[in-house]
Amino acid sequence: MRRTMCAAALLLACASFAFAQPVSNPTKVAFTVSVDHAQLTSYTIGYFLVGAASPVQSATLPLGTPDAQQDVEQPINSTPLGFGVYVARVKANAGAVSSEWSAPSNEFARVPFPPASAPTVKK
Repeated sequence: MRRTMCAAALLLACASFAFAQPVSNPTKVAFTVSVDHAQLTSYTIGYFLVGAASPVQSATLPLGTPDAQQDVEQPINSTPLGFGVYVARVKANAGAVSSEWSAPSNEFARVPFPPASAPTVKK
C-alpha cells in the first residue's frame, strides 16, 4: 500500500510537468491560414474571456506569408487587455465579408508586469 501511494504521488508530481505551461502576456499568435488566403484582405484576432461568446477586444492582423505547412505567425499586443484569462479566435476577412470565428486558442493570461527595476532595500 505504501509503495502504491508513493508511486501515485510520484506520477502526480511528474504529470504536472507534462502539461503545457500557461502563456502570460503573449506577444505572438500562430495559426493555419484560410484555404482562401490568396483572396483575403486581412485576419481579425478576437480576445475572448474564457467561455464568452463575444470578444472583449479585437484587432486587425495583416495577411502575412504562410510557411510550408500553411501556418503564419503574427505579432500581437495583449497589454491593452484587462488582467484575466483569455482565449484568442481568428476570423478571415475579404473586404467587408468575414468568416465565423475560429475554434479557441489555448488559454493565456494577461497579468501585471513586474516593476521596471529591482527593488533597493534601504535603512
